[in-house]
Parts: sequence; C-alpha cells; structure tokens
Amino acid sequence: MLKKCSLIFIIIGIWLLPKITSGANIVNTAWVFYSGGGSGSDTCSIIPSAVYSIKGKAKDSDNKGVSYVKVELCGDKSATYWTKEDGYYEFTEIPSGDYIVTPTPVYGMQFKPSNRSYTGLAQDYTNQDFEIIASPPLPIIPINNLFNPAKGEHTTIVYKLEQRCHVIIKLYDLPGELIITLVDEEKDAGSYSIDWFGKNERGSTVASGTYLLYFKAGDYKKIEKVIVIK
Repeated sequence: MLKKCSLIFIIIGIWLLPKITSGANIVNTAWVFYSGGGSGSDTCSIIPSAVYSIKGKAKDSDNKGVSYVKVELCGDKSATYWTKEDGYYEFTEIPSGDYIVTPTPVYGMQFKPSNRSYTGLAQDYTNQDFEIIASPPLPIIPINNLFNPAKGEHTTIVYKLEQRCHVIIKLYDLPGELIITLVDEEKDAGSYSIDWFGKNERGSTVASGTYLLYFKAGDYKKIEKVIVIK
C-alpha cells in the first residue's frame, strides 16, 4: 500500500509540472522536484533568481568624491542614483543582462570613462569609478527643483566657490517679494549645499507656483527657477 501511494504521488507531480529533472535543478523554473531515488524523501524548493550589484564613485583629480552627480543605469533594468557626499553610488538587485552605467555631465563636466558597459552581467562589480577630467567653475545647481513640500520633499541647492567671497542665496516670488534668505555670509573656497523645504521666513509653507532662486557669489550672479507643487 505504501509503495502504491508513493507511485501515485510521483505520477501527480509529473502531471503538475511542465518539466521534471530527477535529482537536478530545472533551469528558469521556480519549482524543482527531486525524486526519492530509493531514499523515501521527495522535496520541492524555490530557486531564487541571481542578482548582482554595481558600485563606485564619482571623484575629482585629487581622488575626492563629488556629490550630486546623476548616475544612470540603462539596459534590461533602469535606475538613477545621485552620488552621496563622498561621491558614492550603487545599483543593487540587478538581474543578469546587458547594462550601461553613465554619469551625466553637467555644466561642462567631462568624465573618464564616459560610461561603463556590462554584457551578460553575472557577477558583482565594485570600484567602478568615474573621474572628472574637465570641470569649469561650477555655478549653482538646484537639485529636484520641482517638489511637493506637503510630501516632505525639498530642493537641494549645490554650489562651488573657487575662492573666498560673500555668498547670497535668496528665494523670491514672481512679483519680486522676498520669500526667504538662505545664505548671506562669507564663505571659503569649496563645495556647498543647502536645502529649501518650501517655507518662508515665518516658517509657513509657500503656495504652489514658480519661485526665483537668486544666487550671488562675489561678482557672479545667477537666477534659477524653482517650482513648488501640492
């Protein structure tokens, strides 16, 4: 009676599965059937899909990380990563396939290499760095300049100074009314960033609309648009 039940179980298993390989994994199939082979044990298991990662940094000629560089993954899966303060970026949980990783040049930046390609990705990659080989003086870059403060979103204002100077960063509405002063002080040479969460000087959230970001560093002046939505 026991042998008959085992036989029925095996026949049912064969009928349910499109393909069975005794004692071996079925490629590209989630369920794998192992026949007892005289041992009296039949098991089913789930085989997870293999995934990989690509990690690296955007850095300058002095090997210092460069923040807020947009790095894009294109191919069988797409993703975008803004580098952290140390220039670090990463793409994880990538299935096997063909991919290209590209840092986006902004304001004349050039990178070496200009991109990295991976054909038939089948392993993890680290130290996939990109070096800036040309970078003119960086003016001001508002990151995520269309945002919804009601969802906790904000814009990050990034700028670089070639020498010590007085810096002013202010937000105005379109009629020219001052909304808030973010920076008004002397700054040493270097890279800086500051966040604006869509609030005015009184701490109230501003209305939806277009605002003007005024930036002045020494004799350099620039105006950028920032859009608040709700």
